[in-house]
Amino acid sequence: MPTGGIAPGKHHIHPAYVIKSALSAALLILIAVVPSVLGSVLPSVLMEDAEAGNAITYIMLSVIALFVLLVAFLGFFAFLSYRRFLWEITSTDIHIYSGVLFKKQVHIPFHRVQSIDFNAGVIDRIIGIVRLKIETAGGARNKAVLIPSLKLNEAEALRAEVFARKRMAAGGGIASAAQTMPVAPQIAYGRPQTAQGAGGLVRGVESSLAGARGMLAQEYYEEAPLEYEYRLTAKELLLSALSSDHNYVTFLIIVGFLSQIPEFLGLFVSLDGFVYQQAFDSLAKQAVSAIILEVFVFAALLFVLTIIGTAVSYGGFKARRRGGRIEVEQGLLARRYKSVAIQRIQSVEVKQGFIRGLIGYAELRLHTIDALDSGNEQNKQGMSSMGVTIHPFIKKTRIDELLAGLVPEFNERPQEKELRKLPPVALRRTINRSFVFPALIIGVPLALLSLLVIQPYVPADFARFVLIGMWALYAIVGAYYLIGAFLWKKHSTYTYNQRFLAIKQGAYGTSLLFIPRSKIQYARTKQSPLQRLAKVATIEATTAAGVGGTHTRLRDLRVAEADKYLDWVRPSLRR
Repeated sequence: MPTGGIAPGKHHIHPAYVIKSALSAALLILIAVVPSVLGSVLPSVLMEDAEAGNAITYIMLSVIALFVLLVAFLGFFAFLSYRRFLWEITSTDIHIYSGVLFKKQVHIPFHRVQSIDFNAGVIDRIIGIVRLKIETAGGARNKAVLIPSLKLNEAEALRAEVFARKRMAAGGGIASAAQTMPVAPQIAYGRPQTAQGAGGLVRGVESSLAGARGMLAQEYYEEAPLEYEYRLTAKELLLSALSSDHNYVTFLIIVGFLSQIPEFLGLFVSLDGFVYQQAFDSLAKQAVSAIILEVFVFAALLFVLTIIGTAVSYGGFKARRRGGRIEVEQGLLARRYKSVAIQRIQSVEVKQGFIRGLIGYAELRLHTIDALDSGNEQNKQGMSSMGVTIHPFIKKTRIDELLAGLVPEFNERPQEKELRKLPPVALRRTINRSFVFPALIIGVPLALLSLLVIQPYVPADFARFVLIGMWALYAIVGAYYLIGAFLWKKHSTYTYNQRFLAIKQGAYGTSLLFIPRSKIQYARTKQSPLQRLAKVATIEATTAAGVGGTHTRLRDLRVAEADKYLDWVRPSLRR
């Protein structure tokens, strides 16, 4: 394919689509059929029944023949789909032709295209093909258009060509990607790293895997202007994995397992309530040791898998601004290429988990308007945006630098020191909401259970262990939510200036959201009966982020402040 443009005329998707479709169908069939077949024939095999063996042979041969025929049929259908699927770029739009029984034609004008993304699984990366998705400006409920199999360099050229023509059309002319002149980009790599040591080794492995283009993909160098680029360092990648919130969950799992030790000890109580003391003592010690060992082995394995998973997911991470859009690439094995037009960005989120908050790091994310995947119709209702992560692990002191390079449109956002606190009554309300009411709802049934069931009918030794474990777990969970209520009040703040609304909230982890006033679709305030008594209200801002919109709310502002918020939003709604 020539650099800087797409050859005229209609193009087929890549023939690997046929093989991938047939193999995927075969895998699904194997997963569905093999367990049931094995479940029906294994008992007869184990009993060494000769007549049953002949029947089993016949069944197995029939299943294999049916499997081969079904895969062949699906492969033939995939071949027909491949032959009928054509795409073309004209001077004004993208044409896509598809369908075997029912033919479809899709025409997408360039000015409607908002993003062109592509994903490649492990097998796809080895081959050098991707699955391309085109999102249009059809509102929050629009469907994405898919091209299921293209060579990587074809996908890159198609994306560059479409956005180049879109830019030129907006400027009064039409040109190919080859006619756009590159500019010198700003490239940020985090803190400089040498090539020696573990960091250099990680960077070398990461660069090799992230740069792999597959057997069939040729090189492609996009010539559109690159304004800014950020690449994740090996140190940031490692720290991101170590500080993952999943590790915090691991700690909670350990606590939960250890709290069940008294219940496990109860297994050594006989049915008639008599405890064999010597056996109980020796076996209980062994049981406790075994439980603790298993819990920590499980936790260590989960911790290692979390680190590996994070490294594989974010390895080779790049975020760049190019020609009015943000592009993000990530993944060592499977590779994801995501792009979003600047005008589709609805808000910026600074997210801190518990561990990252302690060490002064955060995840930086853009919330964008998303589209439904036309190949997957499920979960249409209530889908919300996961956003686009533009940095998984950034020091808070460097956030301004990165946002200034990638999204300078947010440079006028309020600073965190300008955030206003909620009134004191908010603490009482969040304690009631997060601690008192749940404690009563759970505590009263537990008390009745212990008084009416456990103490009268369970042997005394066993009952003591069960009650200690049950109420200890209740106390731990209660303390967790009580402390969380105080943290929520401490962290929950807000402010707004001429252009942006800023809302921060959370307990053990926090989310700081910057929403441009021009992106707020509608705003409102709400009051429950209890809020009316406390003279506070909830504010809400709705944007078009996600599929169907995203609601951001903050509870328990003073009524006068909530009214001022509506007055602040109102001018932008009149425009």
